[in-house]
Amino acid sequence: MTRGMRTPLLWTAIAWVLLTGWCERPAAASYIVAWGRNDTGECNVPSGGNFTDMTALYDRGIALDNTGAVVNWGRQPLSTWHVPEPSGPFKDIDGFWDHVVAIRTNGTLDDWGYNYFGQCSNTPLGNNYTAISAGSYHALALRSDNSIVAWGNNTHGQCNIPMHLPPNGFAAVAAGGEYSVALMADASLAAWGYDAKGQVSSLPIGQFDAVAAGWDHGLALRKDHSLVSWGNDANGQVTNTPAGNDFVAIACGWDFSLALRSNGTLVGWGLNSHKQCNVPSGNQYTAVVGGAYYGLAFTPVPEPATLGLLAIATLGLSRRRRAPRRPGLHRTAEKATTRGGA
Repeated sequence: MTRGMRTPLLWTAIAWVLLTGWCERPAAASYIVAWGRNDTGECNVPSGGNFTDMTALYDRGIALDNTGAVVNWGRQPLSTWHVPEPSGPFKDIDGFWDHVVAIRTNGTLDDWGYNYFGQCSNTPLGNNYTAISAGSYHALALRSDNSIVAWGNNTHGQCNIPMHLPPNGFAAVAAGGEYSVALMADASLAAWGYDAKGQVSSLPIGQFDAVAAGWDHGLALRKDHSLVSWGNDANGQVTNTPAGNDFVAIACGWDFSLALRSNGTLVGWGLNSHKQCNVPSGNQYTAVVGGAYYGLAFTPVPEPATLGLLAIATLGLSRRRRAPRRPGLHRTAEKATTRGGA
């Protein structure tokens, strides 16, 4: 093959990669990285880069793959749970202590795990759910009409949605240890339930984009991309909140907090008994969640089109550097693998 014929072939290959790789790419698939306590394998994350959502329970992690199936790791067996894990597919998942709530692809809810307070048996009906949050023994769900519903343990009124709040004025929900927090449609915050550490009465005012709830402390992302914390500060989860206006996502563990910066780096603060605040280095992270004493984060899977272009470019550069030993097309194959895990 002459040099003049290589350029059309190269551009044809690039066009093919762009068209086929782009069209076949599953949405938002990622690798999982973990750090912190690993007593029961909660940081032994599954390999592969096909995960779309994840949650961190007390001593086990759970993720959804790009088919909507549930993948578990950490403490086993799951047969000890009161309510067994159902089959998917699911599109959203969340857990806190030892129970899980998930949204099916048809918009209905399902729960599984321990059921001490009916958090798995009193699951609301309907098929219009868009967001969920699991607390210690209760759960919250957001409907498509911006109303919310709560179920499970109500010892401290954590399921009693305040009557003064507009019934269709909610934008997001976060269930904590025994309290609940909501982001309202007007970007303010509301909270109700147990208030022993000021997790309800010390609620900050202002305009917010996101909210997260730990066992008895809260964390919110302001409209200006700064952070604010409130509630229990026994381990510095409030006073050690990092400054800056470059945060894009937040998460709470039991007594610690995590945040994702716009440059893809992570930061952690609060209780660090199992190095759960010693976040991994790098600037490739896209999402973060907190468990009891460990954290999980997503790292992106390179687009097939990008990988294909890199391979083609490498092949082109190789041809330019090497004098062909004989006529014809000389091809090499290389396989690069990336693993999620800690």
